[in-house]
Amino acid sequence: DLTRVKYDSQGVPLAYQGNVAEIRMQNRPMSLNMEPTISVEEKKGKRIVHDYGHGAQGWTLLFGSVNKAIAAFEASVLKKNQSLDSIKEKETITIIGYGCVGLTTALTLHQRGYKNLKMLGESKDLNASNIAGGGFNTVPLLKLDDDNVRSRINAMVTDSFFIYKSIYEDKNETFGFLKESIKWLRYICSEPNRYETGLKHLASLNIVEPAEKVRLITGSIKDPEFDDNFWGFHTFGINTDLYLKLAFKKLRSLGVPCKICKIDDFEEVESEIIFNCTGLGSRELNSDKSLYPCSGHGFILHNQPHEVEQGKEVNFCISLSRVPGLDNSPYQGALYMYPKDGYTFIGGTSVHHYDGSDEKTNQEELRKLMVRARYFFHGLKPEDKKYTIPKF
Repeated sequence: DLTRVKYDSQGVPLAYQGNVAEIRMQNRPMSLNMEPTISVEEKKGKRIVHDYGHGAQGWTLLFGSVNKAIAAFEASVLKKNQSLDSIKEKETITIIGYGCVGLTTALTLHQRGYKNLKMLGESKDLNASNIAGGGFNTVPLLKLDDDNVRSRINAMVTDSFFIYKSIYEDKNETFGFLKESIKWLRYICSEPNRYETGLKHLASLNIVEPAEKVRLITGSIKDPEFDDNFWGFHTFGINTDLYLKLAFKKLRSLGVPCKICKIDDFEEVESEIIFNCTGLGSRELNSDKSLYPCSGHGFILHNQPHEVEQGKEVNFCISLSRVPGLDNSPYQGALYMYPKDGYTFIGGTSVHHYDGSDEKTNQEELRKLMVRARYFFHGLKPEDKKYTIPKF
């Protein structure tokens, strides 16, 4: 299977020409526990449902974690011999957080009959959810040595996969309006089977085809024999910007009030039932010191005019743990590319325990990323051209 990145007449990949249109940075909510925090607690007369700490796997674990959090909430209600029907009719539930987890939680609760919903959050615009690449990442980023953790992660991955699949196939009445934001993509990666989670688990259940070796030609790999350490399979790609826009539009049509504000304490929320989907914000809001930031940087490249005119669409994504040819180089690192709505997102940095506040560090990470991207896609060596990075 020979996968070829499309070239123009000068041999430059079509999707990656032109200047960087925008720089983006996000802080992923990483957890020392290696899995999201999904729990229910009673605190000062309020029932608080936590669902946060997905790291770089928010879109992959999305529906699975939301369903698990709601199931935990309903179990806590029944355990106290309370009526779910009464809560659905009389109680107001507040969801904190405008990322993919918060919005999907609100939509799922509404579908299950909880009509008195409110949403609070700091921003409806850029957050870790829409700045993310948006792939259903069946290649895990962390090794999970604990069998119980791995089992819980795999359950959420499987649940999420089937819901994405039902949306894509027009078989989901609740989330069918999101179909436009979900694609079935060719996924090219390295080391897909290194851990017992994600793709390997789904393939073991015959849910997806196992990854197969592919040979990839890019600017730095002219000869397919140069490097055959690439694997290809298919997965879902989520247009994160569009998903969030469609979710907001749907919630507005359902009459769910959405307010912009910062919540420093759960006591500030009037509702007695709260779903905490604040991601990294839970480090302060829930005093969770197991959470820490992992900064990610990326570039936005707008689709080229000739592609738009010809109606071309990038229908594959690339996710590499290393760039072939840059071994023993200070620029070596991860690189990924995801197609979006009208643009392509290039990323590949993960700076653990760093919140993106230092300009010098940001510039250096972006410079390394640009070197990797230009070398991989164009074959330009680090010394070929000076890399000037726009400031934030």
